[in-house]
Amino acid sequence: MPGSRSSRSTGGSFDFAKRVLASLSMLLLLANGNCFATVQCQTIGIQNIQPAITPPHDAVPSPLPLDVTPLPPDVNPLPPNIAPLPQDGPRVPPSDFKGKLLLLDAGHGGHDPGAVRLGVREKDIALAMVLDLKKVLEARGAKVVLTRKDDKVDLELAAIARIVDAVHPDVFLSIHVNSAGNDQAMSGVQTYFRESGSRCLAHTMHSVLVCDLPVNDRGVYTSHFYVLNNPSVPSLLLETGYITNRPERRNLMTPSYRHKFCLAIADGLSRYWIKSSGSAGFQPASPRNSR
Repeated sequence: MPGSRSSRSTGGSFDFAKRVLASLSMLLLLANGNCFATVQCQTIGIQNIQPAITPPHDAVPSPLPLDVTPLPPDVNPLPPNIAPLPQDGPRVPPSDFKGKLLLLDAGHGGHDPGAVRLGVREKDIALAMVLDLKKVLEARGAKVVLTRKDDKVDLELAAIARIVDAVHPDVFLSIHVNSAGNDQAMSGVQTYFRESGSRCLAHTMHSVLVCDLPVNDRGVYTSHFYVLNNPSVPSLLLETGYITNRPERRNLMTPSYRHKFCLAIADGLSRYWIKSSGSAGFQPASPRNSR
């Protein structure tokens, strides 16, 4: 019958339209990146559709490889195996260090390599970290002075102590890498101070480092290191890890990890200055749930 044919034709067109609309809706969901679960569309009899998932645009990038191409020789004073942080690396917004003067010392240097393991030298790691730390602190408004900015200088300990006396910074930090001889299992961060005026800085800094970084806590110690002998300048010697521990050595050779370490140092300085000023806004560093 013509009437029946017309009804079937109209119903078929309506079903086709619903299929098209359902397909368009599904495409819109996929385009918006919001379709991460199983899609069920009982209207058109389609079930268990699992679209491919595209990572969000703000997804965390993969860790940087060890072999990062260094900057030109006139910009990068580091050996090839200790690459600098890439120019487009993480940035710290200017904030709370305006008016502060810091003196940074990259341990050893020149003819003194410091601790060495499998061709990796303490003096190179220390210099790489100090150069990055300088940028981090300056980005937050501090003025930073270095005892050395390359590997062309041989500084005796007495000379470093004289620089501390002459510059008279708000804080002096000497950056080093530890060694445990044949003990390859030992790892972690150690913090040294000498004078009682540096005690608050030492404990505040160390607390932040072991909370912000995936490192073992090897404690805070007093020591008669010659470079820490100025009682009027808060001074620390930081052992940033063990060159004899393979995972820690690998971390210290990685620009992204060194940068995280520098950010943690900056955080420690910020907490120290807030705490020493007696601000009610000071919050102690909270320990991580897991190592």
